[in-house]
Amino acid sequence: MKIFSSIVGWYGLVAVITAYVLTTFSFLSVEHPIIPLLNFTGAAGVAIVSFRKNAYEPAVMNVIWAGIGLVALAKIFL
Repeated sequence: MKIFSSIVGWYGLVAVITAYVLTTFSFLSVEHPIIPLLNFTGAAGVAIVSFRKNAYEPAVMNVIWAGIGLVALAKIFL
C-alpha cells in the first residue's frame, strides 16, 4: 500500500504542475478539457496522500482544488 500511495502522490504533484505549466506558458487554453482533468486528478491524489499522513492543511486545500477541477470539467462537458 505504501508504494501505491507514493505513486498516487507523485502523480498528483506532476499532474497539477503540468496543468499549471501548460496554461501559464499558453501551450493549452484553460478551456481545454485536459487542464481541469489534470487539476482534479492531481489534487485528489495529493489530498489522499495528505490525509493518510495526517497533514490536514494541504489535504483540505487539495480537496478544494479538486472540487474546482470537477466543477470546471462539468462546465466543459455539460
